[in-house]
Amino acid sequence: MTDLFLIRHGKSSWADESLRDQARPLNARGQQQLPALARAARQLGALDGLILSSNAQRATQTLAGITADRCQQDRIFTEPGLYTFDYRVLLKTLSTVDDESTVTIVGHNPALLDLASHLLDYPPDSFPTGSLMHIRLPARPWNKLKKHSGQLRTLLTPRDISFQLFIRKRDMNSPDSAEPLAGHIPDALLHQYRLMRDLENGVIYGFDEEFLHQYRIALRRSRAIAETVAGLIEVRHLHKAIKTLGRHARATSALRDLHVFIAAREEDLRAAGALPFFQSLAHSQQQQLREHLQSGNYQRDMDRWLRLITSSSFRKHTLNLKPKDIRHTLESRISRYNQWAAKLNEQSPDEDIHALRKLLKRIRYLMELQKPDRNKVMKKVKKRQSWLGNFQDLHVHLELLYRFREDKGTLTQHDETEDAINTLIESVEQDKAGLRDQILSHHRLML
Repeated sequence: MTDLFLIRHGKSSWADESLRDQARPLNARGQQQLPALARAARQLGALDGLILSSNAQRATQTLAGITADRCQQDRIFTEPGLYTFDYRVLLKTLSTVDDESTVTIVGHNPALLDLASHLLDYPPDSFPTGSLMHIRLPARPWNKLKKHSGQLRTLLTPRDISFQLFIRKRDMNSPDSAEPLAGHIPDALLHQYRLMRDLENGVIYGFDEEFLHQYRIALRRSRAIAETVAGLIEVRHLHKAIKTLGRHARATSALRDLHVFIAAREEDLRAAGALPFFQSLAHSQQQQLREHLQSGNYQRDMDRWLRLITSSSFRKHTLNLKPKDIRHTLESRISRYNQWAAKLNEQSPDEDIHALRKLLKRIRYLMELQKPDRNKVMKKVKKRQSWLGNFQDLHVHLELLYRFREDKGTLTQHDETEDAINTLIESVEQDKAGLRDQILSHHRLML
């Protein structure tokens, strides 16, 4: 098989109308598109073979942005003939390629999209600036490419690979977020549902970890609202749906933990020779999460959740809720938090602190959605949530380090690697003990 990657240059500038088209540079957004595009191109293998680019300024800037860290510069060529809007010129250029299994073209529309239409039975409708397309072709010489012989493997737009570009034109807040939650529960849940579904592609591709983080927030906010409703009124199927949301949230936990761990300990892990081990774990978890989100069970669960929250019965039931009802739930949760926190001591297991963290997270989500006048309390919530979250991270970091030490058994380069890991474990244990003392000293959350 052979692989053809098509990359459309980043967003270009029209600020200087005196410039001829070939001389137009990337604008600020075009430059912003490059880091994520480079990550995606590198991970998909688009930088592993022959790379051909138009010599237009916007294309050469895109080329430089995605190949900045490449060593094989002798495999990168700028071709004046690729400054074209005719796909037949691209086909002619490909026909001159010799024995290459992977070719990447950095160029322009409509030539790139028309080339895809020539090679694919079902081509995409559009190919925005800063996008990447992967076409798998039969193993034959490039000069004998046949019409509709390709298979579209991947199409990535900027909003699929960069969270910042995803939210550029999107309001992440619910339309009624300035109002008390009781007046718009179905709409708030529908907003979170749509946000989750829109974030799914970014989570599945895994090129920007922020997609997963925001997906988890939307999922947990939905669960926090649903739990509040279920605690106040009886809604058919709601309790089962809450358990389902919890199960899907747990499916994301291992990967998110690895993201946080690697980001916090990357230099120490690299020095100890352990970084590839954890990167491999993260890759495996990414594959599992991708399969989970693409499974029929997940899709059916999400469809059932949508039908529930948009049903006339659900809207009718929630209309009976008043702001004071949700305020009472919030106050009840804060009271429960204080009771649980007061029972903590030096001998309390980590699981008790984790349970407290989960409760506090639900308190914060509900406070953000309820919009009560509790600025001072919110500051305390955020501070304690930070402590509890950091404690959870340290707990997970230790578990992962122990796992590495156990899985590796007798480590290669025993002295350096084992000593480095043991030193890192000792440091994390000390940080965790200090944070536990801080949590025990400031446990109460006052109304």
